Amino acid sequence: MTLTAGATNWVEWAAIGCPIPGETSSGDGHLVVRGASRTLIAVMDGLGHGPEAHRATTAAIAVIAEFPDASLPSLFELCHGALRRTRGVVMTIASIAADGQMEWMGVGNVEAIVVRSLAPYAHEAIVTRGGVVGYRMPSFHLGGTHLDAGDVLVMATDGIRSGFISSVDPVLSPEIIASRILEEHGRGNDDALVVVARYEGDRR
Repeated sequence: MTLTAGATNWVEWAAIGCPIPGETSSGDGHLVVRGASRTLIAVMDGLGHGPEAHRATTAAIAVIAEFPDASLPSLFELCHGALRRTRGVVMTIASIAADGQMEWMGVGNVEAIVVRSLAPYAHEAIVTRGGVVGYRMPSFHLGGTHLDAGDVLVMATDGIRSGFISSVDPVLSPEIIASRILEEHGRGNDDALVVVARYEGDRR
């Protein structure tokens, strides 16, 4: 189990994950990188398990790290081309600007939810399209919303059971939220990864 955390000027984040029992490398991966005018958060799940799934995820991370200011459709196209000789990945990417504007795109079943910081903590699910990056790309759907200070974005691979929203309390730190989700909702029979990002806005 590995926990990492960090912050940009306006986003505080944490990620925690583990490989399926019996494997030393995970096919689930993430990248949080600040571009010129946004923080980019990507979560991907390489098909299957083990080294080949890990290789596909690593290839996607390398592409996104090289082009942190590219549009989200362009990033998916670039990853699609780079992953053709791999198993491919399912992936969701969110882009959060300093003013709280967020864009997202998703291909496959990386689940993502925005949890609002004001009680009763309403939430908004991010819509993704079926497909596999590197194998079969759907038509693109670019979504968006506005985040207020304290709002939390949670992204999870399918090693986390749906319904993890019950473990999200936006007043807690991203590290605690992510750890709680993995502990309470991890399937235990798949690679698993959770990334939690809180938009801080002017609070930082």
